[in-house]
Amino acid sequence: MNKLSAQDFASLISDTQKLLSLYYHKDKWKSIFPTISHLSEKYDTFYQVKPDAMQAQLCFYLEKQGYTTNLVINQIIIVLSICHSLRINQVTRQQLISACLCQYICIQKENNAIADKQKLSPQGLKIFKMRYSLTLKLLAYGQVPNGIIQDIFKNITLYTQVTLGKEQGNLVNIDTLIISTATLLAKQVTIAKNHKAKSLTSSIASLYQECNQFNVQSILKKLISYLPPILPGTILEGPQSTYYIGTYYKNDKIIHLNFNIPPNHNSSKGNFSFAKLPKINNQPQQVCQDQGIIFKIWFQPLSSIVLKNELISKEKEKSTILNEDLALLESHLKAKNHHSIEDLCQLLSSYHGISQELCKLASNANRTEQSINSIRHAIMMLGAIRTPLLIQKLILQMQLESLGITQWFSIKEKVLSLVSAAEVAAQEVYDFLPEEASICILQYCITVLTEQNKVSHKITPLNEKETIGSPFLAESLFDIKQVIDFSSSNLEKCLSKAWSVAIINLQNTSPALTDKLSSNHFYCVGMALLATNKIYKPEYNFDAYTNNFISQAVKNLKLKSLDNYLNNLSELHFNSCINMS
Repeated sequence: MNKLSAQDFASLISDTQKLLSLYYHKDKWKSIFPTISHLSEKYDTFYQVKPDAMQAQLCFYLEKQGYTTNLVINQIIIVLSICHSLRINQVTRQQLISACLCQYICIQKENNAIADKQKLSPQGLKIFKMRYSLTLKLLAYGQVPNGIIQDIFKNITLYTQVTLGKEQGNLVNIDTLIISTATLLAKQVTIAKNHKAKSLTSSIASLYQECNQFNVQSILKKLISYLPPILPGTILEGPQSTYYIGTYYKNDKIIHLNFNIPPNHNSSKGNFSFAKLPKINNQPQQVCQDQGIIFKIWFQPLSSIVLKNELISKEKEKSTILNEDLALLESHLKAKNHHSIEDLCQLLSSYHGISQELCKLASNANRTEQSINSIRHAIMMLGAIRTPLLIQKLILQMQLESLGITQWFSIKEKVLSLVSAAEVAAQEVYDFLPEEASICILQYCITVLTEQNKVSHKITPLNEKETIGSPFLAESLFDIKQVIDFSSSNLEKCLSKAWSVAIINLQNTSPALTDKLSSNHFYCVGMALLATNKIYKPEYNFDAYTNNFISQAVKNLKLKSLDNYLNNLSELHFNSCINMS
C-alpha cells in the first residue's frame, strides 16, 4: 500500500474518466459493479496513504479531462475529507465514493454542456432531469447490490433542495447528507464557464451561512476543523511559481515546505524549500498542465526530502489509542477486584490521554481549585476504587468515538445527556453507582449502534406521522426503528448480571413485571431513558403505567422529588426544565 506511485495516481484519474463514458457503451454496462468497486477502493487507499496529494487536486483543474471528471474527482476528495473528519468506517467510505462515481455517469455530455454555458436540446434536458432514475436503472442492470448508493440517489434531489432552503424536510439519512453537501461544495470549487470558482474554504463558509440545517452545519464545522489551514498545492505569490506543500515537524519545530519553479520553466527544474507560513487565503482552483506538479512531486520527490531532513508529516494531533490497546487496558482492570494506587499508576504509564482526562476530573473535583497534573495525585483524589470505573467509562467513550458510524456526530450529545441522566439518578443510592450506571449506559449505546451500523436511516416525508417508539429504549432516542435483541448480543458478557438484566427487562416493561422488580439498576436506567427521551422528544405523553414507574423510581432511588431531579439535569446538558407528566 505504501508503494503507490505518481503513475498509479495518474492511472486512477484516467480510469475515472473512462468510467464516466461507460453509459454510452451499453456492452460495458455489466462491468459497472466491479469497476466502481475497484476505483472506490483505490481512491480510499490513496487518501489514506497520500492525503496531501489528494487534497492538492482541489487546487488543480485538469483541462484534458473535462469538467465532469474534474467535478467527480473534487467531490470524491471532499467526501473523503468529510468521512475522515467524522471517523467514518472504510466500508461506508467506499460506498460513498461509489455514489460519487455514479452520480454523473448518465449525463457526462449534458453536464459538460451546462458548465460550458451551452443550451441543452429537449432530449438532453429530459435526460438531465431524469438523471437519477436513469442511474438507478443502470445500477440495476449492472447488478449493483441494493444499499447506500441506491438510497442516496432516491433522496439526493430533495436533500440538496432542503439544504439550499428551497424545500422543507428532515435530513436524517447521513449518507445522503454527506453526498449532497459534497455535491454543492464540489460545484463551487470546480472551474466552469457558468460560475466563478471559489476555494474550498470560501465554499464551506458560503454554504454554512446560506444553510439553516443543523446537520449540514455540523458537517461543515467538522470539515473545516479537519482540513489544513492552507491546502497543499495552493499557489503562492512571488517572482516564481511557488506551491505550498504542507506543514512538517522537526525536533518539535514547525517547518513549512514549498516547491518552487523558476520563471519560464516547468516542475522538472523545480526544487523544495523551507519557508515561513505564508499569510494568504486559499486560492480558487487553477488550470494546470504540468504533470509533475499535479502528480509527480507528491510521491518519490516529496518522500525523499522528508526522509533526508527527518521531517514528521501531518499536523500534531491529540494522541489516539488503538482499540487493541484499550481492550488490553480493560482486561488488566478486570483481572483484579481491587487495585492499589501503585498498580493503577503502572497500568496508566502507557496511556497518556487517559491519564490527562483523570487529572482533569480530579482537578474539577478539587475544592481548592488546584490544578492536578500528577496521575498519582489524581488517583489519590478520586480514590483507588472509583478510578478503575472512571477508566472504564473513558475507554467506552473512546470506543464510541472510534466506531466510525455515519450518524455518530448527530447523536453524540444525546448519548452524553443519557449518561448524565443516569449518573444524576444514581447519586443518592450508594457510592460508585453513578459510575456503574454510566458504564452500563455507554455499553448499551455501543451495542445498539454497533448492531445498527449498516442500517440506513430513511427520510420521513413531511406529511407522514413518525412513530416515536417506547420511551424506555435507547433505540427510540436514536430514531432506530428496530429494537435490538439483546439475548443474542454480547451485552451480558460486557456488563454485570444486574445491569444487563435491567436493560433486557426495560425492553419488556409491563405493570406485572415492574411490580416484581425493585432493582436500583432497573429504576436507574429506566429513569434516565424516560427523562432523556422526554427532553429530546416533548411529544411523548406518558400513560398511567409510566407515571407509576416514575413514582416508584423516585422512591427507590431516594430522589428528593421528580422536579428536583429534572432541575439537576437542566444544569447539565439540557437548556430547560421539562415537565415529565
